[in-house]
This record gives sequence, structure tokens and C-alpha cells, in this order.
Amino acid sequence: MTQTAVNTAQEATDIAVGFLKQYKQLVTPVKAQREGDEWTVLVDVGVFRTIIATFHIDAATGAIKDYDIPTPASG
Repeated sequence: MTQTAVNTAQEATDIAVGFLKQYKQLVTPVKAQREGDEWTVLVDVGVFRTIIATFHIDAATGAIKDYDIPTPASG
């Protein structure tokens, strides 16, 4: 896979959503913000309530540095 710079919020969002769609059917982008050399992308993956997945994407390479997908709490 060729790594390429991520210059826009849409490009960063596309990376996060593309990854999530491998595992989740319902994904709704919420926010993407660049902070220095990293994009932070928030995506709602909840079906019946809001569950926010957080991605950190390297702006220079487009690589996902890390992510957190919370599991739904019971109750």
C-alpha cells in the first residue's frame, strides 16, 4: 500500500471510515481535526446510541497510528 500525505479532514475521515467499514455496518463521521502532524478523527459507530470511535492518523503518511473503539456498556 502506498503511503501518502493526508492534507484534508475529508481524506483523514475516509481512512478511518474505510477501516471501520471492514467491521461495522453503520459508521457516521462526527469530526476530524488536525493537531500538528496528526489527524484526530471521531466516528459514531453506535446503532441505538452514540458510541464514538477515535482514530489518530499520521498526516505525513496516512497511517493509522492508533484507534479506540469502545464497546457498548450494558445497562
